[in-house]
Amino acid sequence: EKAAREGDVPYSAFGTRAKRSALRRAFEPVARIADNNTVHTLPFGDERVALTEAPHQWAYDPDTLAVVRRVAYTDRLGELAMLAHAPLDFERRVIVNVGSRIGMKHAVDVYEHAPASRERRAIATIAFDRLPYVHSFGLTPSHAVLFAHPVEWNPRALLFSNDSLLDVMTDRADAPTRILVIDRATGAVRAH
Repeated sequence: EKAAREGDVPYSAFGTRAKRSALRRAFEPVARIADNNTVHTLPFGDERVALTEAPHQWAYDPDTLAVVRRVAYTDRLGELAMLAHAPLDFERRVIVNVGSRIGMKHAVDVYEHAPASRERRAIATIAFDRLPYVHSFGLTPSHAVLFAHPVEWNPRALLFSNDSLLDVMTDRADAPTRILVIDRATGAVRAH
């Protein structure tokens, strides 16, 4: 809190640059990402959970708004940068979401889980050479629809830098937008 007031924030956020020394960047090549979970909330079983576009989701007390605990998943999907706008499929009673995997091989995972469960079921994993910035997606009873537009992350630009997540996006206006239709039953992906 004090660091934020003084403008000396050691972590990055969507449009906020980190402020880290060269030594800190050498030992922590990628700045930690802020957990400012103020975009969306959902009921996860008996808990209310705050979401943003980060690897962490936080359960909070709906009366005081105090953070109670970090949501800990028990599956093997690992840490994903999950979307803030996870829709609730009321008919099937599942939360469906998309998470980005940043690494040597980039991918987007579409998954679902029962609100009270902390085990996500992978619907599909889609590999990308260039990782599109996905903010939200469409959901029908049988399909998830992703827009892989040419606004893309450049994760390598985060290495040893103080750049914000917004700073490392590129707009390849000459590249096409792909619409990916994912069959929720089979995981099959059709690209348009």
